[in-house]
Amino acid sequence: MPRKGKRKADTPTTPVGLPVSLTYTTSTGPFLNSLSAEIRNTIMALVCDETVTQYRRRRNFRRKKKGGDPPRDDGLPKPPPFLLVCKQMYCEAIQVFYARSIFYFQTQRSLNRWIATVNIEKLKLAQNVFVYSQGADSHVLLEALLKVKNEEKARNIFNTSWMKWIKWRWWSSRQLPDIPAS
Repeated sequence: MPRKGKRKADTPTTPVGLPVSLTYTTSTGPFLNSLSAEIRNTIMALVCDETVTQYRRRRNFRRKKKGGDPPRDDGLPKPPPFLLVCKQMYCEAIQVFYARSIFYFQTQRSLNRWIATVNIEKLKLAQNVFVYSQGADSHVLLEALLKVKNEEKARNIFNTSWMKWIKWRWWSSRQLPDIPAS
């Protein structure tokens, strides 16, 4: 009587052939990749134009639920879907995304956290950064963002606890467009 759970490998198995060909041809590739680079850049600029990315305040509470705790809300937005299509699309669209999007922060702390995590080359492209501060929307100039990023780089510190002591100076050269409540 054979033992349960074990099987003898006395006959080798051969893979079954598939009826369709799985070869990749350029004619059936993604539609955007078949377009010229100029047209792709125009499409990406239209997709990214005035895209609002909101960084909300982190929630400090948890609700109890059957089956475990829900995931903690860290206030970070989900990445835009067009950046998640493929690696080539991400590489081509990320610069357009930072240059054309509107970044909206509810607190100074979330802005500091964002500056600490964003690469400096991408930060140089960000032109529309707004913070809701003391009842008014304020536009943050690019020079202020780069100054904070360069100070962080000069200190070579991996934690951002020192950033809370930075005194921001707000400029209101532009007004934030209306953002629908989410």
